[in-house]
Amino acid sequence: MSDKTRRYRNLVTLAATVLLTALCFVSVMISEKPVEEPDAETTAILVSARSDIEEFILEREQLRAAEIQSLKEISANENAQSEVRLAAQRRIMDIYARAEQEMNIEGVLRARGFDEALATVSEDCANILVRTEALSQADADIILELVCRETGLIGGNIKIIPLN
Repeated sequence: MSDKTRRYRNLVTLAATVLLTALCFVSVMISEKPVEEPDAETTAILVSARSDIEEFILEREQLRAAEIQSLKEISANENAQSEVRLAAQRRIMDIYARAEQEMNIEGVLRARGFDEALATVSEDCANILVRTEALSQADADIILELVCRETGLIGGNIKIIPLN
């Protein structure tokens, strides 16, 4: 088997593994057994205890943990080509770097008075959600400057979304 064919096969295996991990996660989320309906008082307590932003953050962390675990298995697999293992290691480092950027942005926004804030950062864009009654232009400018500084992205690739 040629070296090029072997590399291609390993890259396809890596992509299939990541996709399979994501599908398994979604499958588990969908196939959870139904739970008895809580009464109104319990529902109110649960809703007030965890917001939609907090739920998103929790789901994001769970999905990242599963992806990182799969990538660690690939990078530790001695049968995989070194290029595939290096690609998995680079992806892990990229995930950690983006998670750190998101955490820094969310922390600064909370410190600035946005009690609920969510940042999602990708290679070429960022979305910032903040729970607020009204977002002033000054606040939007501060958020934009923070995200530009933290991520290195330009303003046109950053979307600030106020939530009521």
